[in-house]
Amino acid sequence: MAFCGNCLIVVAITIGSGLQIPMCFFLVNLAMLDVICACTVLFKLLKILVVQDASISYRGCMVQMYFLTWSVAAEVLLFTAMAYDCYMFICQPLLYGSMMSSRVCAVLAGVLLSYSFMNDIIIFVADIFLANLNFLLAMVSYGLVTTILKICTAEGKQ
Repeated sequence: MAFCGNCLIVVAITIGSGLQIPMCFFLVNLAMLDVICACTVLFKLLKILVVQDASISYRGCMVQMYFLTWSVAAEVLLFTAMAYDCYMFICQPLLYGSMMSSRVCAVLAGVLLSYSFMNDIIIFVADIFLANLNFLLAMVSYGLVTTILKICTAEGKQ
């Protein structure tokens, strides 16, 4: 339903001649991001329901998680752009035409999408770094525990 509804929004806005305003541009982007967000989990969910196979590979999980977090981050940033558009329309009506031209909207959407993409990469790099650091610290602590267990006397273990 989400796929069909968002596709109808995209078709209605692109066909409608009076709907070429910045808010509709952002709505089309939001609808496409929502389709991406829904499709990232939909295919695996259908496989789980139809084939009764709930397993997923590590790589598949990472790809699914990447696109899900990217699309959600992009949606949140797009909401911010839509709020700015509303602010300009209501509070600065005389400057609205020049401040929210189609070029400005396209650049704004491109920046938001690329920023959410770079943000996702930074999150994954940080997660990998923290996971390796946590693993290393756990191994060191277990190494210290085994060193203590090798001590023969009770006084030494204390």
